[in-house]
Amino acid sequence: PIMLINGKKVAEVVSQYIYRNNITLEQYLAKLGTEQEYRNPEDILKEE
Repeated sequence: PIMLINGKKVAEVVSQYIYRNNITLEQYLAKLGTEQEYRNPEDILKEE
């Protein structure tokens, strides 16, 4: 299935997450690669 994602919303969610967790964007992306590799993108966005 195709899922349309609002890029502005993704940027807002990621920005809030890295601010709250005091990490860099690079650290966040590395975390995504290891912890959320097998999860659906929609489930990841629901948590943030």
